[in-house]
Order: sequence, then structure tokens, then C-alpha cells
Amino acid sequence: MKKLTLCSAIFAAVTGFAASAGTYPANVIESKVIKGHITTGVNNYCGRKLFKFPDAYESLNDLSFQFVGQYDPDPNARDAIRLSEENCQDDTILASTTDPGNVAWLQSFLDMPDADPRLKNIKLMDKPTYVDLVGNHGYIDRTRPEHSNPVPYFDGPSEDITLGEWSQARGKYAFTCYDDGSAKTVARFRKLFPNTMYSMLGVWDNAGQVVVQPFGGLPNVFITDKKGRARYEKHVNGCPLRPSDDGSELLYLIISWHPNASITGASSFITTAKATVIDKDGSTYESTQPPGIVIHDQLMFPFSKLVKIED
Repeated sequence: MKKLTLCSAIFAAVTGFAASAGTYPANVIESKVIKGHITTGVNNYCGRKLFKFPDAYESLNDLSFQFVGQYDPDPNARDAIRLSEENCQDDTILASTTDPGNVAWLQSFLDMPDADPRLKNIKLMDKPTYVDLVGNHGYIDRTRPEHSNPVPYFDGPSEDITLGEWSQARGKYAFTCYDDGSAKTVARFRKLFPNTMYSMLGVWDNAGQVVVQPFGGLPNVFITDKKGRARYEKHVNGCPLRPSDDGSELLYLIISWHPNASITGASSFITTAKATVIDKDGSTYESTQPPGIVIHDQLMFPFSKLVKIED
């Protein structure tokens, strides 16, 4: 059975694809443009699995999780409503949620508990972030201040986000590999959420283990412009379209939205440590922040080993 490994020791095994600088010869040995596919989580759209992994990774076919849900207006709701064929509608308002399957999976190898229910069923444009020097999390106003004092505020989406708006995102990733063992990779996006942060993760097959790491090295983030457009370019050693010298192969790339405008460095998408959250009423509590709370996968770029599951 293949296992997911997040430790830095295994990260080092795929440094053949680390970012590099310099000019490139004219001898192109392979090139390809890969289309991005809309997701509402890991290999999932509205509860439907998108791609099948190769036979060697049959166990990974169970890893299909949802990281957004339908906002539940019930004031007593403790979680968003799971997306399904029934509520997969353009006007569905999206909110934070955690997938029970993903929670159990994280607990199995990280001993990471689920998020506090107070962090669930929160509309996507209204997330807590770091608010002080000691690392507390709280809510920041998303209305542009009328005065000129440098009061922090969020410049991203300020209105309800619907599934229809979410699903407008588009992306293409161009890979050009050269005969000196280098490659130029350029991703272009449109109709992402404006003035906000995204990250790029690579999911690798490395000698029988699955490794998740920032694609092309750190930083692996980009900020969209006011129209939701962005460009992400990395010059790397090795050709991502081919196995590396140690046999590592790229399975797919993930584009994740960070509505809290924060990222966790080399761990990229998760930390097991609990954060102190200052609620809107001034009360405080501690909680983990697994995927679906402050990070939401929106696009994936599959490579040749993955097979699209037809509708």
C-alpha cells in the first residue's frame, strides 16, 4: 500500500525538480499543455470522484475529499451541508467544512483532531487569520477603511461566494523540457477570486510513497489581480513530464485558495498545532485548521497516470 509522506527527509528525495535559474538552450525534447479541472476538494467535485489512480495506487482512489460545503443558514448548524448532485447548483452559497474521511485519514498518521465546529459553516469570504504578534487568529474587516491609517483589512472577495462563481476558474499549465535536464513551467489562470492568495502543490510518486510538496520550491504562492488573473512560472531541474533520476514521477498539481491570506511554508497546507481563535464576540478557543477550514482546493492538473472518470 502506498503511503503519503510529508516529512522533509522525503522532500529531499525529489530535489531534482527544485527551482533553478538561468537561460535555456533551444533544444526542446518534450512539451505539453495540461488543462486544469475544477474541484471542490481532493479529486472531487460535488461528491463525485474525478480521476482514477493507476493500479499501483489503488488505495489512493479512496482519497476523494470535499473541502467546501453548502452554507447552512440554521443558526444552530454545526457544519456546512455536504455537496452532492442535489445541491450542486450555481446559486449554492459555499462555506467551510471538513470531510469526515479526510479527518480520519489525518488522525491515522498525524493524530490531528478535527476542527472546532465554530470554524465550520463559515462563509468562504469570512475566515479568521493571524491578527497579532503571538499568533492568535481572529476576524478582520473586509470593508475598505475610509481613513488613511494603515489598518489591515482584506482586499479579496467580500460578498457571498457561490458554487457558480467558484466553478468559473480556468487554468492551463505549459511545460517545456530541454536537453540539458531543465524545464520551464508556466501556468496561467483566469476567473480565480480577485486580489487573493493561492498556492501550488505537487503530488509525487517517490519510490512507492506519495509525497506532497511545494511545486518548484518556495515560495509556491501567487496573488491574483483585480480580475482574478494570475501567472505562475517556475524554472526547474528535471522534466516534470518524465520520471526523475531517482524514479520520482509527478501525479498531479493542486491549486489551493487561501481566503485567510496565510500559508505554512514548506508544510504547504497543514500544521497539526492548534491555534487560538478570537471569535467575533470576543471569546477564545483553540482549534486545528485542517483542509476545508482555511485552505480550499479549487483546481487540479492531472498527469498521464491519472484517468478521467466519465460522467
